[in-house]
Amino acid sequence: MESSRGSVSEQVGRKSLADEHSRRGEQLWEAGSIAEAAAEWEKALELAPDMVEERVSLALAYFHLGRQEEAFGQVRLALAMQPDCERAHHSLGQFHYQMGHFQEAIREYQAALSIRRDEPLLYTDLGDAYYCLEEYEKAAAAYREATRLEKEDAYSHFWLGWSLEKLDRTEEAAAAFWEAAAAAPDWGEAYYALGRCFSSLGENEKALRALRRALELLAEEEEECRASTFCELGNVFRATNRSEEAVAAYKQALAIDPTHSAACFNLGLAYCDLEMQEEGFRQFEIARNLEPDNPVARQELGDAYHSVGEYGRALEEYKEALRLDPAASEARVGRGMCFYALDRNEEAIGEYQVAEQLAPEHPWIKFNIALAYEGLGRFEAAEEWYRKTLALEPEDAEALCGLSRSLQFQEKDFEEALNAARRAVSLKDSNAECWDTLARALSAFGRYPEALDACRKATSLEPENPEYLLHTGYCYEGLGMPERARLCYQKVLQIEPDYEEAREALRRVEEMLR
Repeated sequence: MESSRGSVSEQVGRKSLADEHSRRGEQLWEAGSIAEAAAEWEKALELAPDMVEERVSLALAYFHLGRQEEAFGQVRLALAMQPDCERAHHSLGQFHYQMGHFQEAIREYQAALSIRRDEPLLYTDLGDAYYCLEEYEKAAAAYREATRLEKEDAYSHFWLGWSLEKLDRTEEAAAAFWEAAAAAPDWGEAYYALGRCFSSLGENEKALRALRRALELLAEEEEECRASTFCELGNVFRATNRSEEAVAAYKQALAIDPTHSAACFNLGLAYCDLEMQEEGFRQFEIARNLEPDNPVARQELGDAYHSVGEYGRALEEYKEALRLDPAASEARVGRGMCFYALDRNEEAIGEYQVAEQLAPEHPWIKFNIALAYEGLGRFEAAEEWYRKTLALEPEDAEALCGLSRSLQFQEKDFEEALNAARRAVSLKDSNAECWDTLARALSAFGRYPEALDACRKATSLEPENPEYLLHTGYCYEGLGMPERARLCYQKVLQIEPDYEEAREALRRVEEMLR
């Protein structure tokens, strides 16, 4: 009996001492003394090897100390002892994540969630792993669940925003970044992301306020984000025709980070806006030299040259982007746009069709194919591709205009052509092309008074567009007003002297007036 009592007493004493070492370990961990905490947990486990939580804590300490193999060994032993230990699964997932083993991390996080579904950090970590695998839909779903459980979790709102941004769901992304900034009002990076979204949405005043707030909050050592914020600020200035302020902002970005290639690109564009072409091209060359083997950078350089009408240079950059990444669909589209601008529509279609095979989900590639077919006068093919565009994007006003034109040129389905044009105007009544398309459709029905009203809308938006003025002249002819038609055709030829259709129309009405 005495021996049994002594054995129990000894076990109680060992457990009590193990608990004391465990408490010391927790205190040292909280104080940041990781090695000392590990030593205490080692002592605790020598006295009581069946302590699961302390074994997980020791694993965490080992991992922080760079002793990864021992960390994995300890946490796996904890799971062998207690397979339903949520903390062990979570910790093992974090170890895998830190090692770049994202699929394994996801498996462990999901195992932890099968045990405990109300822990927001688990969803946040799961979102991080999905984000690293570029599975943005799943990442967004995980972050959204984290924010449901913890509404003030700025980190999860922030990365929910970036996941949505990657999915081109910019308005939702802006809302998520707004929540992040509200939860952490001193977090400059959240304001940068919010400003970037507002910029993409064309809400330039909101973008300026958010970006300026970001610059007030970002510390000097946060160089990467400060440089990106100045670069985005420059983009907003360019979008609002404040090119000199844009130049200054891009220069501030480059003063912080001289290797910021996007700032170089955009500084070049701002110089071109100011008609300082040579300086602009010099910045483009610097940008190319910063990332010569980056296909995305070469494609963006092609975009920059395309935007200033340097199609030959743009084609070379797109070609290099495709050499580096043959599956770069946007570089294919860029080449197609250059060929289209050069009136080489067959070559444009060839590039667009390869891009469409690489990215069949993008309606704008289909739209570009339709435009090129329209440029070739192949209106049946143009109609087919406009319909494919609208199947993906039913409210695309430009595609509705294209469908209306292609039907009119084929002299068929005039009612559908008119309905498509009306729908385009209802979606985008500030777009001159929509009003001009409606005018054409109305003219096909002989409804010249209404067509003339639509022409006036178009020319009020773009007074110097020769095509819209030509169509206005046609309406006046239809109304039996050749003198007014003549004035329209004369104005067209003042703007574009080689416009043969206008010249022929002018000859026609002058004969009528003799």
